[in-house]
Amino acid sequence: MRSIFSKITFIFLFLSSFNLLSQAPANDDKINAEELILDSIGNFESGLYAYSLVNATADGTVPPNWLYGLGRNVWFKFRPTKPLVNFVLKGDRNKMVALYDSAGNVLQSKTGPYDGYLGMIFEGLDTLQEYYLNIDGRTASSFGIKMSSEIGFDYKSHAEVLELDSAGNFESGLYAYSLVNATADGTVPPNWLYGLGRNVWFKFRPTKPLVNFVLKGDRNKMVALYDSAGNVLQSKTGPYDGYLGMIFEGLDTLQEYYLNIDGRTASSFGIKMSSEIGFDYKSHAEVLELDSAGNFESANNAYSLVGATADGATPPNWYYGVNHNVWFKFKPTVPLVNFVLKGTVNKMAALYDSAGNVLQSKMGPYDGYLGMIFEELDTLQEYYLNIDGRTASSFGIEIKSTFQCINELWAISSGKWGDPNTWSSTEGGQPVSAIPCENTVVYIKGFDVSFNSTETVVAKRLELIGTSSSVMTRLNVQTGELNVVEKIITSGAGVKLQSSTSSTIKVIGAGGG
Repeated sequence: MRSIFSKITFIFLFLSSFNLLSQAPANDDKINAEELILDSIGNFESGLYAYSLVNATADGTVPPNWLYGLGRNVWFKFRPTKPLVNFVLKGDRNKMVALYDSAGNVLQSKTGPYDGYLGMIFEGLDTLQEYYLNIDGRTASSFGIKMSSEIGFDYKSHAEVLELDSAGNFESGLYAYSLVNATADGTVPPNWLYGLGRNVWFKFRPTKPLVNFVLKGDRNKMVALYDSAGNVLQSKTGPYDGYLGMIFEGLDTLQEYYLNIDGRTASSFGIKMSSEIGFDYKSHAEVLELDSAGNFESANNAYSLVGATADGATPPNWYYGVNHNVWFKFKPTVPLVNFVLKGTVNKMAALYDSAGNVLQSKMGPYDGYLGMIFEELDTLQEYYLNIDGRTASSFGIEIKSTFQCINELWAISSGKWGDPNTWSSTEGGQPVSAIPCENTVVYIKGFDVSFNSTETVVAKRLELIGTSSSVMTRLNVQTGELNVVEKIITSGAGVKLQSSTSSTIKVIGAGGG
């Protein structure tokens, strides 16, 4: 008997629980709208998930601008204590809201973003009248409500003013502003990869025609610049892990400009604006002055990635993308240099020619310096160095000539005159860190060596030694001028000394000239 009673009790409790879980919300119909009590200054705020659309049913007709129709709407009512209400629906998944007056007329209606809060401004409200809120969503999920009589920089109409000083500078704290609880306002600017979800607005009047703008935040922040007429002048999405930088040029100091800021997630950020551009951009790369021997060295922590922004496309072999890169430029004084980036935590470097082509790129170790050898550099050309790292930290730069001017060099492979891998100090030996110079006797035996230079190159003596008619021993002087101090000697079969209309070979004699 007790067993049967226990089973009946369990079934009753189960059915009661199921019935409660499947019940529609109390405010499922307009006639049972839940009342929101605003305080004397026009404020109300619920918990983040205070209300739910789960088990709600469709009641009424579909308001305008509801992109997903009427499926599971619930109702609220309120009497404003101020004529203006800044309404925020704290939920995502395309929530929809409509405001009605007491006569049932739709005053406003809107569909919110997929991933972001929905915001609306109710103006000119009658504090003696009761208003209704109709809320639905693309999915049945929870939400909260916030209402206040103040409008912040969530809307362009109430953009926060940034006051630049006479030198064109402004800087906030690192986390001075936040996207938390912001709603979507306006249309999506170009180049915003994550749409419009929780944007905020600023306005400023420049005191200089150029502004170097830095958004100090991460997680793919997005920025757009507008003129006073509402035209988008620039827009950009920043890196996941790094600051966003933009240069605003040709600004009118008599005009007001607007900044629209959003992000992939609702997080904090800071703003920095200045009229100076540093080596954060390739256009303002810092010059490295190499001495006549091809050397340059900075202190270990002379430079920093802190505060730098992403500029340019990611070079090959950069595993962590472009996040906070900086730029240098140099004109080599010798054709070959050994480059060392004195920093740790996966520093990355890329070398570009003056036309912008990537010549080399590399990522360094986590705990160690990054080294690269730049060969066959043109001493009349300017080269660029792009440097970044897994984290924003300090580093130094060392550039040293790796040449040795030795008395005898043998070609040990077919290759380029200016490549140290072509030469050894003994016949058939290992490569040495050297190429022919004014004190070098050069031997080419059984190999094909090409010569290209933008300047005059001097060697002491040149000997071409043939091995057989079937194996070519050649020096092919394609461009530039090769001067030999003593003499040129050719012997054996298959020897060829070749020049072109773009090259010159001279025996200048021991006295030169």
